[in-house]
Amino acid sequence: MLGESYSTTRAAGVSGYLADEGIAFNGITLLSTVLNFQTLQDTKTNDQPYIFLVPSFTMIAGFHHKLPSDLAQDINKARQESEQFASGEYAAALAKGDSLPPEQRQAIIEKLSRFTGISKDVIDQANLRLDVIKFTHYLLIDQKLRVGRLDGRFTGLDPDGLLDTEFYDPTDSSIRPPYTAVFNNYVRADLGYKTDMPYYVYGKSAGLEK
Repeated sequence: MLGESYSTTRAAGVSGYLADEGIAFNGITLLSTVLNFQTLQDTKTNDQPYIFLVPSFTMIAGFHHKLPSDLAQDINKARQESEQFASGEYAAALAKGDSLPPEQRQAIIEKLSRFTGISKDVIDQANLRLDVIKFTHYLLIDQKLRVGRLDGRFTGLDPDGLLDTEFYDPTDSSIRPPYTAVFNNYVRADLGYKTDMPYYVYGKSAGLEK
């Protein structure tokens, strides 16, 4: 059984239920694991996601040549340093909240900028907390490009511009059409499943691409 993103939660639940019913698995693969939602949903009282995101931001910034030269020379070492910073100094700073001394706050801003490629001004305005939307918006803003959320290697022009617009993911725009075409061809040609019902990639809205 394989679960991806929110389906890792489902895969864990289904496998547990079936195991209790006497049905075992050879293995379970969890991709983009979401088993503890506290690690995913940032709120005013939960800083965990900001901490866990920093190493991923470092890797994406490195891919787009937004890291300082010393970090860019060895991306694996950069990731390790980023992990140490995020789980150590950064986590401790966020825990202090508004009691964080100004000089320590400035030091965190400079290090977070170093590990993410995001400007110090943006980090300051974001109160030291970079979420996915801010990161993907600002990393390549000097090139007027958005960075992908599902896959940080993707970039694209936001059709609505860069300011005061809804979140846009160029990854989704790039992979959804071919995925939809391949899936529809597979179920119809290989599996022989045919229906006149429309197929929606996302089931929440009938207005999304079919």
